[in-house]
Amino acid sequence: MDDAEREELKARILDEIADTEERIMGLEKATEAVAPDKALGRLSRLEAMSDKSVNDAALSDARERLGQLEVALTKVYQAGFGICVTCEEAIAHERIMALPHASQCVACASKGRVR
Repeated sequence: MDDAEREELKARILDEIADTEERIMGLEKATEAVAPDKALGRLSRLEAMSDKSVNDAALSDARERLGQLEVALTKVYQAGFGICVTCEEAIAHERIMALPHASQCVACASKGRVR
């Protein structure tokens, strides 16, 4: 991976971090406790609780994604970044751009190979 690709990736990661932080803020609001007096009826309350559950899962995923992006950002300029940890070949630029935290190439990841 050359310096221009690293700069492009860094910019992409920073954009994704900003988007993910914004999504987290929205999901935090959506996952606030469902007050008993807010519902119009039993079904409405159950629907609100179901929505909260879905949003809780989405919030957890977004927080995990944010952590992965932050780690990837710290590694962009490290020597082994962009090299598959399993086969030690370069990870395709397109894969790194789509999944900056990817530590395996497509071939190794699809085979479930772990080193």
